[in-house]
Amino acid sequence: MLLGGTPFSKLFLSVRDALGLTYYCESSLDFFTGTIYVESGFSKGREQMVLDAVLVQIQALISGDITEEQFLKTKLFIRNKMLSYYESAALLEEWCIDEIIQSNFRAPRALAEEIEILTLKEVKEVASKLEVTAKYVLYAQGEEVL
Repeated sequence: MLLGGTPFSKLFLSVRDALGLTYYCESSLDFFTGTIYVESGFSKGREQMVLDAVLVQIQALISGDITEEQFLKTKLFIRNKMLSYYESAALLEEWCIDEIIQSNFRAPRALAEEIEILTLKEVKEVASKLEVTAKYVLYAQGEEVL
């Protein structure tokens, strides 16, 4: 979420907003593999510029370039997202199934509490262990992209 996925994330503020290179730019985590994916939409011909800009933000995260404001906003965002699962039986059911599949069941409220006590120092320590292992640019086939 610090890297991408919120309007105050590194990718959104830099790659999308400041540089105007993408229509959207976000990241997600695959909990099963521990892989972080970056996804963005951009005009053909901007591949290298987008890739370079994304890599700069990943390196900034690895280097610990995370402000207290970014950290606090992200914590609040995640906390609110976790608590929003209680507003829909379908969302809560989906959450529970995912947690059971991962053999790591925690209620959304419990995860929100864990996030609450997380420190910026801990996040920077984990971020420093990230590494870029692969870079891909995928293209749509044909004229129309759905």
